[in-house]
Amino acid sequence: DLDFIYFAGYATWNYLTTPFLFLRPGFEFELLSPVTHDAASWSRLWVTFPEDVPTHSRRQLFYFDENRYLRRLDYTASVVGQWAHAAHFCHEYRTFDEIKAPTSRRVRPLMLGTYLLAWPTLVALDIHNIWPIALV
Repeated sequence: DLDFIYFAGYATWNYLTTPFLFLRPGFEFELLSPVTHDAASWSRLWVTFPEDVPTHSRRQLFYFDENRYLRRLDYTASVVGQWAHAAHFCHEYRTFDEIKAPTSRRVRPLMLGTYLLAWPTLVALDIHNIWPIALV
């Protein structure tokens, strides 16, 4: 199904290139007050994506821990529907050729765009290896 291929393609590209993707021109940022999650302080950053970058939604909320690791991002998967609000959690960071990346990702629904539901897990992504490629 072409819709699924499109969704999976841009989503994977976004997941593997964030936050490096933000170095590209056209992104807009708004730093919000931090929140506490499991006794840890997470910085919050609204990010508005440029129109020409395929992504879930133009405006997404990113959460970073004290080590600046991405821990969560909230978005609406617009290609699914304007009702498809989700919280995407990033866990189990590992180092691949000096680049740290989360190897466990779980996506859970946000009811009405705000209330996190414990069930169901909408997407479970486990990354076993990453091979960075140098561009010549």
